[in-house]
Amino acid sequence: MPAHSVTRALRRASRHSPARNPRTFAVMMTVDMKTGHADLRIRKADAVSMLDDLHRGKGAGKAWGWLIDMTGVLLLVLSLIGYVLFFTMRSRLRTALVLTGLSVAALAGLFVFFVP
Repeated sequence: MPAHSVTRALRRASRHSPARNPRTFAVMMTVDMKTGHADLRIRKADAVSMLDDLHRGKGAGKAWGWLIDMTGVLLLVLSLIGYVLFFTMRSRLRTALVLTGLSVAALAGLFVFFVP
């Protein structure tokens, strides 16, 4: 892939987005790996793209990144604790196993049919 087309596209993006507030523009770049053609789209950011940037931690600083990571770890730990508690109830062990099997099958089906 020619690096010059990607470099040119990145220069164009930096020229069009204002340095004083980079969150006011949404930049999307796709690169065709076979031909090296880079397609760059720059548009004014709307509420959804700003929320997406916050969700990803883009341009939000280290404190926000740590908050995102710690929230993810906390949710994972709480989910595992709930799962362990659900399995310790002997009277509902069969229900827990059936629900676990159905959940795994549904997630596998979603992955097979909807992930390219």
